[in-house]
Amino acid sequence: MLRLHRISPSRTCAYGLRQHVGRAARSSHLAATASAHSTTISSCSHDRVTSFLGARDPGWPRIGLSSGLQQSASLCSSAASEKEEPCKPRHSLDIRSCLLTDCSKSEKHIRNAVVSGADAVALDVFSLNGEDEVLAALAIAANVIDKYSPSYQLHFIQLDADITQEVDPNLPSPFERQEHLATRLRLLSAAQEKHNLSLDGFVLRKVQDAGDVLAVERILAAHGDISFKSKKKQPSFIPVIETPMSYFNALQIAESSRMNVAMIASSSLFAEYVQCKDDSDNETVNALKVISTVAAHAAGLVSLSGWQSGDADPSRLSRLAKEDRICGFDGKVILDQAGLVPYVNHLYTMQGVEMNIAKELAALEGGTTRTEDHEDTAGLTVQDAGARIRQFKGPPHRAIAEAALRKQALQQPKIHEGAEFARLLGSQEPPRLIQGEKMEYKTHERLEVGDVVRCPYEFTINESWITMWHMLIYNPRTAEFSAKHQYRFGSVRPVLPFTLANALCLGMSVSKLTEKARFHLGMYDSIMIRPLEAGDTFRAFFRVDSKSLTKDGYPVFDTSHALVNQDDKLVFRSRKKTMFPMEAGQLGTDYSDAIVKRPRPVSYIRRNLLSKTTAELVSRSTQDLPEFTKGQVIIHPLVRSIDKSDSVYFSNLLRITNEFHTNFYKYDREQIFVPGPLVLFGALSNSLPDLGESLYHELDVATHINKFNPGDTVGTLTYVVDVKPVDEHEALEEVTLKQIGVKNIDMQSLLRVRLPESLFLEDLIRPSDYEKICRQYCPQLQRRIVVNVLRRVLRMKPSMVQSTQQDVKRQEQAANSANQWFV
Repeated sequence: MLRLHRISPSRTCAYGLRQHVGRAARSSHLAATASAHSTTISSCSHDRVTSFLGARDPGWPRIGLSSGLQQSASLCSSAASEKEEPCKPRHSLDIRSCLLTDCSKSEKHIRNAVVSGADAVALDVFSLNGEDEVLAALAIAANVIDKYSPSYQLHFIQLDADITQEVDPNLPSPFERQEHLATRLRLLSAAQEKHNLSLDGFVLRKVQDAGDVLAVERILAAHGDISFKSKKKQPSFIPVIETPMSYFNALQIAESSRMNVAMIASSSLFAEYVQCKDDSDNETVNALKVISTVAAHAAGLVSLSGWQSGDADPSRLSRLAKEDRICGFDGKVILDQAGLVPYVNHLYTMQGVEMNIAKELAALEGGTTRTEDHEDTAGLTVQDAGARIRQFKGPPHRAIAEAALRKQALQQPKIHEGAEFARLLGSQEPPRLIQGEKMEYKTHERLEVGDVVRCPYEFTINESWITMWHMLIYNPRTAEFSAKHQYRFGSVRPVLPFTLANALCLGMSVSKLTEKARFHLGMYDSIMIRPLEAGDTFRAFFRVDSKSLTKDGYPVFDTSHALVNQDDKLVFRSRKKTMFPMEAGQLGTDYSDAIVKRPRPVSYIRRNLLSKTTAELVSRSTQDLPEFTKGQVIIHPLVRSIDKSDSVYFSNLLRITNEFHTNFYKYDREQIFVPGPLVLFGALSNSLPDLGESLYHELDVATHINKFNPGDTVGTLTYVVDVKPVDEHEALEEVTLKQIGVKNIDMQSLLRVRLPESLFLEDLIRPSDYEKICRQYCPQLQRRIVVNVLRRVLRMKPSMVQSTQQDVKRQEQAANSANQWFV
């Protein structure tokens, strides 16, 4: 098992305790194998080091060899004896960015690296050919560091540390590589004596196991004339793990020496070994990241993520930084890209929301306290979309928060003063810094019951809107798709579909007052009063009918919405319930799930239908009408997948500005919600082919039960609540339908499932009511119901369509005329 009990609170990235625990768990078998392998091979480290540093080199002094091994052994034994105590950090360092720079380039290049603001700079000088070039590069580096380096910056020299293993018979032997390393250290010593080169330690590449680190420590002990900036004048090591062997020895390498201060995990070389894609979405790479961060934190080291190909792209770098912080990395290595250092420092610095959460947790007194999750994704807790999730916060969380705040305190002094910037940039005066601000608008907090608000937009709808809407929402209804049939009912221009009118009525009301809305709970009493024709201009209004508070303190607004045309005539009405984020000082009545019945306006479209003769209505119904019986359940095979582009397109079309629908940079996929009306209309459109042609419909209730994220698929179940004739017209009937939208399920599989009738009959409002029934009687639908709809449909009686002589004659004439196309 991985030694998770020794993860250091001060080194564990608070940001990393959130949603990717599951991803790490999926690769836990690899992590466990790595740890077991590390334990197995640790026993042979002493023999390998003795062999390569002792027997094969009898002339070398053995200074520090046995003591180094004893030190490593004492570390392991003390770790085992302190399992109950949290591991304290070995070094109080904060490294967000480590810039590896090529010293073969100009002095300006090295200077840019030093003044970049990197917390650490690693100099690659020994890749040069010839001792003279190496000494010249070291002289330039010493001069640049002395003139331009900020006081907090650490400076390292990169060394190859694979010096104890027989890698390839065709390559230099371990003894030859040790001599090569000793030669490089002698050059470094000469350069330091001549140019006063200021160093903190070494970045050790190609480390395979603890033996390599101890070998470097021993060889360095033989060259005691190299001085370092630490108080004890000892070097600091940053081993780099980049091969399968080094990853399996990660914990052993991290605990190999007291001189280790950080560890770099480079996955690119490992990806070449195992032929996998070097990307954050690769499960193998993520498993390696978890192995390295756990090992580094267990040893009290800073954990740094290695450079990957393509990281210079800012968007990719931002995504990978987020993945790295979730895995527990404290910073990142940057390969020769000094301009990226400020951005990397920003990505690995705790931001405002994280600071607020850390301060909140650190302020908790002894014992266990309940605290709420925050909406923002960057934080210490997990935010599951939907209801407010409560979690217990106690001493472990407080320790992590305090460590994060201490880390933040270390980062504060790492800012050049204005005069320093001016000197480095050659300017007499530092630039004046200005603070941005957000425009303040009247928000939902200032809305009172009875307030009427006009939306800020005014739309003139042309035929292109209708075309785009039919591309977005499937609709086979002749009444809404055929201009010929609309003309027969008195419309001169194409008429907007009911769903588009409903979306306009609700979407146009989103403004600065309401764009902070968190959840669309449902809509009620949606009625099309007059036809909405292409070319009309529409305005929207809403009125606050009531304000209430949930038991958790979230405000819920019940609003009435009206859509008005250019003639100031009401064309559409609807009601909506919306939940807003919790704010201090919110006042309101206790929230009730009950739906308040309100007077419904008269629909002139319905009145017009009732005035038509039977012959006129039959001529409009061109589809076969199925017979419905009370209690019938229909499972519709058609499903609708709503992806990110559909959600953004819908939001932009209707000017829906809530960031929870469109800000894919700030929020993860699980925290982005598809707009409620789009989910509703997608579910309704699935049922249209099976329900046949309808002449008019009203939406009584539509409540949203579970979250729906981009990429989810919605299917539909229909329950026939009632079928009754219309008193005002002998040829019409009214069908009441209860429709349920379910997500991410094969609808064909439900044909073999017996569904509880209470799921359709009961007047269910709360999501918990649905979950209770599904959990007990139909677990296939648990957590899958996304929307519940009750609507009434006016249509021709199937018997009237089939028995009308005029309709039969019309069908015969249509068939005869169609035959001419097949002659």
